[in-house]
Amino acid sequence: MTPLVAPPAAHADLDDLFDILNTDLFGTATGDISFFNGDDAMDVFTNLHADLEGWLADTDNSALIAQINDPWIDLFGRGLIGNGDADWDGTNDSMFGWLGLGNLNDGGFLFGDGAVGGVDTDGNGLAGGDAGYFGFGGAGGAGVDGGNG
Repeated sequence: MTPLVAPPAAHADLDDLFDILNTDLFGTATGDISFFNGDDAMDVFTNLHADLEGWLADTDNSALIAQINDPWIDLFGRGLIGNGDADWDGTNDSMFGWLGLGNLNDGGFLFGDGAVGGVDTDGNGLAGGDAGYFGFGGAGGAGVDGGNG
C-alpha cells in the first residue's frame, strides 16, 4: 500500500541556522562583528561576575550550592562553584587531591574567586587562591613586619 500524499520536503538545513551571520545585521555581508571590542567583552564578564557573586552570596541558595559542591569537594578537594575559603589551611586529602587541581582556598572549578592568602609561621604572605573559569584570583597574604608579603 502506498501513501496517498507525498511527505513534505525537509528544509531544516544547517545553513538556515547560521544565515544570521551572513546578513547585513552586523554591518557587512561577511558577518563582521568587530563592533564587539575588548571593553564590551569585559563589561559582559563584569556583569556576569557580579550577578553570579550575588547568587552565591544569597543564603537561600546555600543548600543548593552545597549539594552541587559536595561531590566535587569529596573527589577533588575543590568545589564546582563558589569562592575560596580564606580560613582553610589544610592539605587536600580528597580522593584525587594528589592531582594538584587546587584546594578549598581556590574558587570553584567553574566559577568563583580565590580566597586571600594567609601568613605562614615565618610571617611571610602566602599566595591567594586560584580563580575558577570565571572569577578573580585571591590577593596574596599581607605578611607581617620582617616577612615577605
